Amino acid sequence: GQFKQPFSLERNMPCHALYTVNRSMVVEQLAMDRDMGFMFFGDYKKKVSYNLAVMNGTGLGAIDDNNAKDWVGRVVVTPITGVDIGGGFRYGTSAPSVVDAEDDTHTRGGLDLAVTYNEFKFFAEYIYGKDEGSYTEGGGCGGPGDIVEGSKKRNGMYAMLVWSTKWNLEPVYKYEFFEEDMDLSDNT
Repeated sequence: GQFKQPFSLERNMPCHALYTVNRSMVVEQLAMDRDMGFMFFGDYKKKVSYNLAVMNGTGLGAIDDNNAKDWVGRVVVTPITGVDIGGGFRYGTSAPSVVDAEDDTHTRGGLDLAVTYNEFKFFAEYIYGKDEGSYTEGGGCGGPGDIVEGSKKRNGMYAMLVWSTKWNLEPVYKYEFFEEDMDLSDNT
């Protein structure tokens, strides 16, 4: 079926459950949303959960454009109650954006941390992405994004602290960093 790729902590939160109006820029740019495929998932003694998906890699409602598939996975370890340490990967190819070129390749890796302690929640996530042939810019809750020809390495992270007060208010402090092109200096 079609479902969210099992990659990224924040990408797998539904839009209405986010603590800020928009997702972090690194998540919007490097973590694909929904796609078609199949997934194996489970957990071991509620301490380790896993997801492994084989997907088209073309996005929501799009027909597969080549014979290759994307491999997407995520593992979350819960060493103690209230602490989740996660990691994910995505590797795949898609039809080239230029006629008579080789398939585009897309590689992603990420680490994340979620900690809940009494009325406080802390989230942090780092994502690295490498695209060869073409890449997507923009998209997210508002739309699919634009395909741009070329290759690019990008990375970024966010850290967010949420306080759930007794007055039904949730102040949020969030820091984000996104490097749009790792081969250029001063491009954050």
